Amino acid sequence: METFNFISFIGRRFTLWNITKKIKGISNKMFTQTVRDLEKDGLIYRKVYPVVPPKVEYKLSDRGKSLEKILRSLDKWGLEDISTN
Repeated sequence: METFNFISFIGRRFTLWNITKKIKGISNKMFTQTVRDLEKDGLIYRKVYPVVPPKVEYKLSDRGKSLEKILRSLDKWGLEDISTN
């Protein structure tokens, strides 16, 4: 089973390209819908650059960063669960 370690993006900026390389099979539509929901909830910031082709970066907000301890615990649990099952 292949997993995506979202923890690696804490404190870093990421783009659609970064994410689609990490998550196999994610569509542009699903990615866009998900990050817009996260942005609406105040968990990430979205920065659009005025270039062609379009470039958009995403970054955790302070509110999103406040979830780091919880996310790290979930990540640890998931990795342990995969190794035991």
